[in-house]
Amino acid sequence: MDATTVEASVEAVREQVQSLVARQQRRGAPTRVIVRWMRKPMPCWRITARFRLAHHRVPNVWFSSQWLGVDQDRIILPESNLLEIVGAGWKDDTLTFCIAQTKRVLASAHRDIEQTNELLGLAAKTLERFTDPARMIAVTRAVRAVSKAIESASVKAIADAATASSDLEVVVRALQEPDTIEALKIDDPLGPARLRGLRERERLLSVEGGTSSAEDVANHLNVTRQAVNKRRQQGTLIGLDAGRHGYLYPAWQFIREGTLPGLEAVLEALEKHDPWMQHAFMLSRNARLDDATPLDALRGGRLDEVLKAARAFGEHGAA
Repeated sequence: MDATTVEASVEAVREQVQSLVARQQRRGAPTRVIVRWMRKPMPCWRITARFRLAHHRVPNVWFSSQWLGVDQDRIILPESNLLEIVGAGWKDDTLTFCIAQTKRVLASAHRDIEQTNELLGLAAKTLERFTDPARMIAVTRAVRAVSKAIESASVKAIADAATASSDLEVVVRALQEPDTIEALKIDDPLGPARLRGLRERERLLSVEGGTSSAEDVANHLNVTRQAVNKRRQQGTLIGLDAGRHGYLYPAWQFIREGTLPGLEAVLEALEKHDPWMQHAFMLSRNARLDDATPLDALRGGRLDEVLKAARAFGEHGAA
């Protein structure tokens, strides 16, 4: 069917809504029905109509793909094989519903099915990699938690999260939404605090040049990987535990000629703290350094001041 037929069908729906408003609202109140073409979340016509009702009761609204009911009145689509109702609702005296071309709805459904099949296949392949029960249980519970988070968050928040540059960022953004946090509190009161810690770790891994592998560090320093590992164990380099992937070395520790001058002395002053705390100390603003970060102060040649701040951090657990 051509565009003219579609437009005529949409106009017929608008006229039905106009008639419905005139019947149900107060006598003499102006009627206004707005039809607007929308491209997102799927191409459709959004129809809104404000009812100035004589009573304050909220009418019953229900719909199928071919008709919309408002109390005892019905709006029926003129072409059953051309248009479909894809959503409807009532809020603040306003009826809103959307109609789309059937072929677009079918195309969207086909894409959804393809994406679902792809995700199911990916999930199956993921589970196949885990042969021990402990890992399978962990994956199952993790998927359940993320699914609950996505279900609790708003559509806009999830759409924003989906634009993140990494899969981890998508998960973290979704979990940090206010609605999600409230939902998670029910199962885990400490959940929001854990999420803040996760977000902070992710930030620390990405700032000041990110991190390097042991192999990259060995090439930069012109030493073996064993030598890099030894320096980490001795506390003269910060290596962040990345599980089975070994250790990640914050890039700010290195300059063109080797390591940052004064680094070993500062790490010695921070030896009571684990590598993550040492890393966080170097990148956090410090009142003892006029609100500069220890890293910037060290780059500026203020080694003595950084050492005093590091010792205070070691003694009192605060900068």
